[in-house]
Amino acid sequence: MKQYIERIGKFYSSIILKSIGLFIAYGILSIFFSAGGWFASSELELVVEQFYSMVIPLLISYVAGERVGGVAGGLTAAITCVGFFRVEGNSHMLGVLLIAPVAGLITKKGLEKIKTYTAAGFEMLFSNLFIGIGGGLLFLVTYYWFNPVLEQIQTMLTWILDQLFRYNLIPFMGIFIESGKVMFLNNTINHGLLVPLGMEQVQQMGSSILFLLEANPGPGFGILFAHFLLKKEEKNNLLINMGIQLFGGIHELYFPYILSNSKLFLAAIAGGVAGNFCFLLLPSGLIAPPSPGSILTILLLCPFKNILGTLIGIIVSAVVSCLTAIIIIKGDSSEKKIVANAADLFVQNNSIEQTQPSSRESVQEQIPDQEKETAKKDNLCPLMGEEQRKGAMEPMIQENSVKKNCVKKVYFVCQGGFGSSAMGAAILRKKLRNSGLKGIQVCNTAIDEIPEDADVIFCQKEIEPVIKKKNINVEVHYLENLSQSLEYERWISELVKVENCEN
Repeated sequence: MKQYIERIGKFYSSIILKSIGLFIAYGILSIFFSAGGWFASSELELVVEQFYSMVIPLLISYVAGERVGGVAGGLTAAITCVGFFRVEGNSHMLGVLLIAPVAGLITKKGLEKIKTYTAAGFEMLFSNLFIGIGGGLLFLVTYYWFNPVLEQIQTMLTWILDQLFRYNLIPFMGIFIESGKVMFLNNTINHGLLVPLGMEQVQQMGSSILFLLEANPGPGFGILFAHFLLKKEEKNNLLINMGIQLFGGIHELYFPYILSNSKLFLAAIAGGVAGNFCFLLLPSGLIAPPSPGSILTILLLCPFKNILGTLIGIIVSAVVSCLTAIIIIKGDSSEKKIVANAADLFVQNNSIEQTQPSSRESVQEQIPDQEKETAKKDNLCPLMGEEQRKGAMEPMIQENSVKKNCVKKVYFVCQGGFGSSAMGAAILRKKLRNSGLKGIQVCNTAIDEIPEDADVIFCQKEIEPVIKKKNINVEVHYLENLSQSLEYERWISELVKVENCEN
C-alpha cells in the first residue's frame, strides 16, 4: 500500500515540477499587473487571469497525458480538460490532475489496439481519428458528468481547509510536513497536495500560506546553523550548505544531519510549527508556489503587503529550530562524555597486569587467526617475481581501464530530478571541466526516469534502497551529502589515471 501511495505521489509531483515555471510566470505577472500590483493594468490583468484559467490547465493536461500516453496522450488529455472551462472562467486544477492521466492511458491502450488490428497504411488515419473523436467524447464526459462530481470534492476540500484555518490547526501540519520532507516526500507533499489546494485558495483570497508550509527554508537553515556553531571542524562545508539551502532552495542538504541523529526531527518540527503560527497570525502568503524553496523565489512571489509577515515567519522558524538543535546536540555530547568516562573507569578497575611474552611462540599465540593468514600471504609474496606480479595484476587493470574508459554519461538522481540532483550535476560538471576531461556528459534526472544509457549514477545515501530495488547494472556512488566533493575528486582522479595510462 505504501509503495502505491509513493508512486502516485511521485507521479503527480513530477507533473507539477515540470510545469512549475507556469505558476511562477503567473505569480510574477500577477504581482506586476493585477489590481493593487506594482504596475496595475486592467487590460493585462484580464489576460493574466485567462492565462491562469485556460493556458495553465491546458499545458498541465498535456504534460500529464504525455507522461502516460506520449504525445497522442497529451493531445487527448488537453482536449478532455477543456470540459473544465466554464463561462465564468472557473477551471479546476485538481480535476485536471485527476482526469488528464486517465485520458492519456485510454489513448495509449487505444492506439496499441489500432496498431495491432489496422491494415498497413491506415495507422495514421485511425490514430488521428481516435485522438479527435475520443478526446471529444471525453470532453463531454468531463463537462456533463465529472464537473458536478468535482464541485462536490472541491466543496469538501474547501470546508476542510476552512476548519483548519478556523481552529488554527494549519501550523500543526508542520509535524507531518517536516517529517515527510526528511523522508524525501517533500515533492510529493508540496506539489502533489499543497500546490493544487493553494492555487484554488489564491483565486479566493489573492495569496496562500499553503505555498510556504513546505517551501519554508527556515527549519533547515536553523539546523545547519546550529551545526555551524558547534562543529568547528565542518565550518567551511556548513557555510556552503547554508548558502545553497537558503538562496538556492536545495533543502536536501540538511536531511543527512537529521537522519544521522533522529532527535533532530524535533528541531525541524519545532521550527516548522513556529513558523506556520507566524504565517497564520501575520499577513503572509505567496501568489504562486516557489520552486525551488529559495528565499529569493519566495520574496519574488510574495505580494508587497505580505513580505514582512513572511520574513518574520521564516526567521522565527530558523531561530526556533536552531535553538532546539543546539540543545539536542549538546545533550548528546554530554551523554557521550559520561559514557566514555564510565567506560574508562571500568577498564581501569578491571585491568589485569600482562607480562611480556618470553618467547616467539607466546607472541605468535596472541596474533589473531586473520592476522596469521595475512602474514602467510605476505611471506609468500617475495616468492613471486616482478613479472609474475605484473601478470597477475594486468587483467584487473585492463578491466578497470575499460570500465572507466566507457564513461560517457553520468546521471545525478533525486526524487524529483530538479533540486539536489541539479546542484550535484553542476558541481561535478565544473570539476570535470577543471580537470581537463572531455566527452563526459553530466545530467540530472528523477529516480523513476533513469535513462538506459547511464554509465555512472550519483545519488544520496538515503535513496540507496530504492536504487537497489531497480537492479541497475551500472556503477553507483552513494553520497552522504551532494555538496561534499571528496567523492567527486576521487572518482575524477581515477578517470585521469586511466587516461594517462592510455596516453
